[in-house]
Amino acid sequence: MKPDISIVSVTWNSADCIEALLGSVARAANGLSVEILIVDNASDDGTVERVRENGFRGIRLIRVSRNIGYSRANNMGIRKARGDYVFLLNPDAQLEEDALMVGLDYMKENPNVAVLAPQMFYPDGLLQPSVRSFPDHMGIILEMTGISRLFPNLSRWKLNPKPVSRPTEVDQPMGAALLMRRMVFLEIGAFDPRLRMFFSDVDLLKRVRARGYKVVLHPGMRVSHVMGLSTRKARSRMALEWSSGLTRYFAKHERRNPFNAILNFFNWAVGVGRSLFYRL
Repeated sequence: MKPDISIVSVTWNSADCIEALLGSVARAANGLSVEILIVDNASDDGTVERVRENGFRGIRLIRVSRNIGYSRANNMGIRKARGDYVFLLNPDAQLEEDALMVGLDYMKENPNVAVLAPQMFYPDGLLQPSVRSFPDHMGIILEMTGISRLFPNLSRWKLNPKPVSRPTEVDQPMGAALLMRRMVFLEIGAFDPRLRMFFSDVDLLKRVRARGYKVVLHPGMRVSHVMGLSTRKARSRMALEWSSGLTRYFAKHERRNPFNAILNFFNWAVGVGRSLFYRL
């Protein structure tokens, strides 16, 4: 029987958080038929064992022999999902108890919405910045140079976190928690595997919007998120992955822009600098 919703979570050394995610899904199921697909990117910290020991009946574990990256692993899970609705969830996220029901009801009532994002919170209950506009050259440079921290209104990329009172159309919600129609995902061509980790969600959402679909932030659908729990375990490598993702994103969407060269200079100077710093 087809599940009401498929949860897809990509893990890499996520033993310290995966049980909390699975527990939150079980509590949020609330009578719904839910399958969980865990795509494990060659964890060596006991993540797989904790998934296998979990009592949730709908878990499907997909093990990968090497770390193939966030994009390829998500594509693998989504293609194996059986539900019409797929909820991409990072392993360091936790659903509030009514999140699945609220999200599914809204998607069924609004067929022109392809992606629904929850309001994100830190574990202590503080609002988490989770929505941005699509990146532009100036916004990225202001962010990398630190100028946007002194003058936040100069950058159109990072938006100040503000709670919304009703479902609101947005550009780019955080990829840590996205409920989407599986049909739309397959229609637009899945995650771009060239964007292994960072900016893959940005690219996906830009293509969703380009097809005329809506992306909406729903304040009644709430998710707690630690933010960066896995990436902090390999900070030096992640700094370079971020720079690589940014370069590929702009090469794909702004191929003829003469400012790409300037952006790449700042991007790789900052990326290499951060990578070396994290090795100290």
